[in-house]
Amino acid sequence: MKKKLLIALSIVLVLAIAGGLMYALGADKVAEVVFDATEHTFSFNNVSYDIDPNYPDLFQVRNAMPGDTFPGPGEDWKIRVKVDNIPANITVKMYVTATLDTVPDKYAEDYKALLSGEFPMQLSASFTDDDGNLQNFYTTDNVYGEKELFIGTYTSSGDSKDIDLTLTFPIDAGNEYADRTGAIDWVFKAEVIEKTDPGPGPGPGPGPGPGPGPGPGPGPGPQLNTEDHFAYIIGYPDGTVRPENNITRAETATILFRLLTDESRSEYWSTSNSYSDVPGNAWYNNAVSTLSNAGIITGYPDGTFRPNAPVTRAEYATMFSRFFDVIDAGNISFSDIEGHWAKAWILSAASRGFINGYPDGTFRPDQNITRAEAMTLTNRVLGRKPDKDHFLEDMAVWEDNPEGKWYYEAVQEATNSHEYEMKDADTDSAYEEWLEILPTRDWAALERQWAEDNQNGASNVYTSKP
Repeated sequence: MKKKLLIALSIVLVLAIAGGLMYALGADKVAEVVFDATEHTFSFNNVSYDIDPNYPDLFQVRNAMPGDTFPGPGEDWKIRVKVDNIPANITVKMYVTATLDTVPDKYAEDYKALLSGEFPMQLSASFTDDDGNLQNFYTTDNVYGEKELFIGTYTSSGDSKDIDLTLTFPIDAGNEYADRTGAIDWVFKAEVIEKTDPGPGPGPGPGPGPGPGPGPGPGPGPQLNTEDHFAYIIGYPDGTVRPENNITRAETATILFRLLTDESRSEYWSTSNSYSDVPGNAWYNNAVSTLSNAGIITGYPDGTFRPNAPVTRAEYATMFSRFFDVIDAGNISFSDIEGHWAKAWILSAASRGFINGYPDGTFRPDQNITRAEAMTLTNRVLGRKPDKDHFLEDMAVWEDNPEGKWYYEAVQEATNSHEYEMKDADTDSAYEEWLEILPTRDWAALERQWAEDNQNGASNVYTSKP
């Protein structure tokens, strides 16, 4: 006969000096963590100090047999996360992580054994985020739960979201797992952000094919790196670059972030933003936050950024035009931009030679831009002049970018870091002669370094960990 399991699960909301505040079971007592957005403090409701002298820091789940599940059918076991006292101009983003950092070694070792053994304990903590996606702490690549998850964005006092919990002991677990004790610390983080007034959503959009255009003239504010010709587009592992696909707003923000001068990147560096759909742990967060801080990109009137949405031609033209002063369009016009929010930016970009319209006289501002069009516009803004007759044999090539395509040169320029010499620089026939292919920048490593060198913005983050 199988021995009974003695399992103690600690869901510690915050560790106090004298002992842990513990999670309370039962549908009638929902454990609640509340962040005060004015005082920047955490408080806890419906927590238990039901302490066994043998396990002074743990709330007990005792006499659990293999096959047992907590909670039982029809029962609730959850942590409710609330934010209170939110000023009118503040947005709060809440995160949670489960960690073993502060768990006594004897409990942590048992807990890891329970999770990683032949018949691992099935521990689930999940919730549905603002986009309707199920977020899980415990997955095959996150065995110990030490992963920060974005709970959601809070904009008014009393907002609450629930984290649902389930604990199951496998039916096949036997004596090997008897007398094990598991423990977890739950740590919450609040990011307090001052709201900005969002304008229309910007993004990219050049004309359908390449054409001549002057290089950029520097304007006030953030600056683009027009000297170093490094790759700002990274191809896919399957050997494609997908030039005819759409490009997203998050991808565009990342490209612009890479193209900033180091000085501008440091000056405008930010890791926080007021968008409800750009959490601090998103891969594109630093790019979106920095460029928003620089005034190059903005969100939508509903407070979102829509990172996965495709970028329109008007949006792309606007993003790049914001690096320069608006200039008079002269006799340039398009038949379909009258009354459009981006009209001035589109005409300014056209006057600088960054964008083209279509043969029928339209610009099609709300049409989604392709990756090839985006690379073409970007090269023009940077003053790059690729010429296929002066490329190098050891450059990266892509199976879906054959030499006969109109965008062939633009894509090769965007995806290969290279030393170059500009020929006939002061004429309309200027072109680059490539001298050497350079290694592609490790953007992830560089971004980590920028984060270490520019730690401003950390003062708006508060944690429940003592």
